[in-house]
Amino acid sequence: MYGLLDESGELAVCPYTKEMWRLANPNVSPPEGMPAEWMEREGIVEVIEVLPPVVDARLQVSTWEAAFEAGEWRQSWAVSDRSITEAKGFLKDALAEKYDQVSQRGFVYAGIRIGTDARSLALLIGAKVGGKNSRRVVTRHARVVLSKNEFDQMVVAADNFLQACQDNYFLIQQSIDDCTTITQLASVDIDYGWPAT
Repeated sequence: MYGLLDESGELAVCPYTKEMWRLANPNVSPPEGMPAEWMEREGIVEVIEVLPPVVDARLQVSTWEAAFEAGEWRQSWAVSDRSITEAKGFLKDALAEKYDQVSQRGFVYAGIRIGTDARSLALLIGAKVGGKNSRRVVTRHARVVLSKNEFDQMVVAADNFLQACQDNYFLIQQSIDDCTTITQLASVDIDYGWPAT
């Protein structure tokens, strides 16, 4: 990333791109490879990019700026505390992601991995409604024939799995809503209590 210095040597524009230079200098082409002496003459400096810090429910990255440190321009990030409302929103978004991951991952029932994504559930429910006395279940590695009763139990197990996911989701969401301080919110564990997959 590059920046443009003003006359006093302070960073005026960052990031500064070749396109921005071309707009300011329409009748001139920059030299190939942007040599150091040309960049110095034009007031263009390299700014070392730094990844933003990891954020959590308590902290957020609000802005970034470039600072001159140890003889080079570096990107630096401003981190600030979230308000309780922002922190709850952040944690609820993370919880919704976790719910989607777990509830759609599926589970193992009687040695058979059962899908719980929308398509798999539609197939299960459709097959349950049908009137056959047995159902053929095809997995990646085997074909299994289940009696109607065994198949119905498998559908009930899928329903119970999804219900357990929803119950845990709402329990954690209630824990988030009950928090009145950031410290309380930091103790909420969105990875706890999910059914085994």
